[in-house]
Formats: sequence, structure tokens, C-alpha cells
Amino acid sequence: MCNKKTSIHFFYPKAAFLTGQEVASNLILQSLSHRWNIKPYHIPAVNRNEKFKIWVFIKYTFDILKLWTLIISLIFRRNIAIYLNFGQSWNSILRDGVPFICLKLFRRNIPLVISLHGHWFAKWPKASWKMRAFLRVLSIANIVVVLSEIQEQFLVQCGIKKESISVIANTCEIEAISDSQLKTKHLSDKVVKILFLSNLIDTKGYNEFLGMLGLLKDTNSSRQIEATLCGDIIQVGFSCEPAEATENIEDAISKLNENDNISVTWKKGAFGKEKLGLLRESHIFVFPSRIEAQPIVLLEALASGCAIISSKAGLIPSMLSEDAAVLLENLSHEEIAKQTVKLINNQHIRISLAQTALERYRTLFSNSIYEQNWNNLFIKLTE
Repeated sequence: MCNKKTSIHFFYPKAAFLTGQEVASNLILQSLSHRWNIKPYHIPAVNRNEKFKIWVFIKYTFDILKLWTLIISLIFRRNIAIYLNFGQSWNSILRDGVPFICLKLFRRNIPLVISLHGHWFAKWPKASWKMRAFLRVLSIANIVVVLSEIQEQFLVQCGIKKESISVIANTCEIEAISDSQLKTKHLSDKVVKILFLSNLIDTKGYNEFLGMLGLLKDTNSSRQIEATLCGDIIQVGFSCEPAEATENIEDAISKLNENDNISVTWKKGAFGKEKLGLLRESHIFVFPSRIEAQPIVLLEALASGCAIISSKAGLIPSMLSEDAAVLLENLSHEEIAKQTVKLINNQHIRISLAQTALERYRTLFSNSIYEQNWNNLFIKLTE
């Protein structure tokens, strides 16, 4: 059942680079646009690699004014509901929160669902101004969607009513590999393929990945190692300039490729069939991220039959049980290398981890479950 008479005005951020927020929102659009009358709108974002250029700020300010005008104009619309994928920064709180608070002051009866994709808010002091402002925005929503029961419990402790919170885990658009394909992949190749795939942000762990590879060159492995670093450099905060980071990565890879038993390739992003091919061909997926919520890239690795080495950051431990992945608290190059060598040398451990992870994806994170959960939520929102 759906309500085509009610139009869902669908607001989500679109940055110069692909983010988890955008991917999660696009998956809803792909799954439900045929069932619901959805009108998508992009929330503008600053290009972080060009953020100090004056013209960038002028354009951004103009785009924000257009966004606010659009949101306020919804006061005069009838038979509407609103979806907002809400960020977790001061910029998002002011850019997105202020106009929607104003809208709800005039039209309290407009149904609003706010979807939270990240996990930053769980680290803020509850008495901080940032948390107070964040909770004020959440208070105008009819439904707040979070990724896990952990986030639900945290928001209840912060004063959000439990009955207004829904838990919907992420998914990915990759079709799950079959059991036979998984076993064939891990048993047939003499070469072990290792993959890191993400935006190249310091906190995502790409430096740890490269450092780990530097230690693998000294291992006594009977297998040739092919490693791929996949992602483009994103400058955040006080990280080094993209040109400097590029030089550092290219130098590190050049040194690694001097060794006979390992070859390393850097792909500056992969999408569609190329991305699917990388994941399907890779045996080990290494993602030593330090700050995460429920990363979609890990779900893609689950669905692709990879043995996963990751961290215990954010919601990752609730995504991946101990028998479905190697989860590390110590993210030193030595510890990551030690665990990677174990998986390189033992096909049976790799298969066991990958098989358990694949079953976990099918049971908890599949696209069909995601579609059903969001469809049911839109029905509830528009009743």
C-alpha cells in the first residue's frame, strides 16, 4: 500500500564527492520512486578541496538562499510529507535545521521524517550547545530514523521519545554473491587480492593500509599479493593538501612495487561495473577506519564475499560479529599486517569469515529488507 496523492519532498545532501548520506538516500529513491510520488532535492555542500576560494562561498551562499526559499514555500503546499537526511555538523544544523524549524512553526501538521546516517552525535557532550541545537531540530520530526538500537537508546537518554524513533539499517545496491561463487573465488586463485575502497580521508585508514602493505613485503607467503587502493583524496580539517597527499601515496606505492611478491595499484575511484568487479575479485577487504557509523562500503564487501579486516569504530561491531570479520582495536601497521597474513595463508579462515558475513548481509542488510522498511515507514508517516 502507498499513497500517490501525498508527495514526499525528499531533501538530501549532494557533495562534490560521494558520501554515505547521498548513497543511502539514493537507495531509497531507487527502491521506492515507483511506489511513491517522491520529489528529490539536493542540499548544497561546499567543495572541501576548494573551500578557501571566495567564489565558492558566494555560490554556496546563493544555493543556500535558494534552498531556504524552497523549504519555506512548502508552507503553501497541501498533501505533502518531508524526508530530510540530516547531517551532524554546525553547518548542517544551521543550513538544514533553521528553515525546517521555521516551516514547522507555521505548518505543524506537515509530516516530517529525519534520517540520521552518521554517528558523530553520540560523541558530543549532552550539555553542549551543539547537542542542544541538534536535539532541537530532531524534536520537530514525527519520526527520527537511526541505523541501530545503540543510537536509538542514546537518543532516548537525550530526551527523544522512543515511539518517535525507527531503526532502519543501511543496505547497498550490490547483489549478494552466491555461496558457490564465494568458495570458487577463495579456492581458485594463487594470487591473493587485497582491497581498500573509500574516500581517501585520514580517518578512513588509507595510510594504515599502505603502511600494512609495507610490512607484507617481508612475509614468507607462497602467494603473490595484489593490492588495490581505491578512492580519491578528500581534504578534511587540517589534513595535508591534496597535491601533497598524492605525492605521498605515489611515493609509497612506488617503493612497494619494488618488491617481487607484492604489486600495488591506486585507482582514484571506481563506480558501477568497475567497482563491482573490484569487490567480486578481492579476497580480503581492509578498512581500518577510526570514525564510522554503519559504512555502506563494508556492506558491499559483505555482499561480495570478502574476508573483512576492520576496526571497532562506531557501529561496526554491531554490523559484524566476531565470527564474521576480524575487528581490531589496535590499528597499528604491525597488527593489521599480522591479521592480513593469517588470512592470506589460510583459505579456510577466509572462507569461514566471508560466508558468515554473507549470511549476515542476507539476513539483516539486504536491499529487499531496506525497501520494505522504508516503504512501511512512509506508510506510517502519511497515515
